[in-house]
Amino acid sequence: MHSVVDWFAFGKWIDGNLVRSLSLSPDDGILEDIGERLPLEEPFWSGKNPVTIDDGDEYPLPFHPLELGEAALREFFGCRMRNAITGDTISPT
Repeated sequence: MHSVVDWFAFGKWIDGNLVRSLSLSPDDGILEDIGERLPLEEPFWSGKNPVTIDDGDEYPLPFHPLELGEAALREFFGCRMRNAITGDTISPT
């Protein structure tokens, strides 16, 4: 995750084989989307975690990449990097 540009990427390997890779940011869109989506991604892609922008502009992705990044950290490692509301660093959950 890179919070300055709201970029997030992850990969999942099983037995040395890449089974899922995703890389995206609001400025560049989807940079890489390999393999089937994981269950943890579905609420994000289906619009259940929309981004609200105060100035009325439409966010270019159906979710904020860093929020998906937080969900991936919880799923894979059981921890979080930051609190979505306050920005405070939190680990482990």
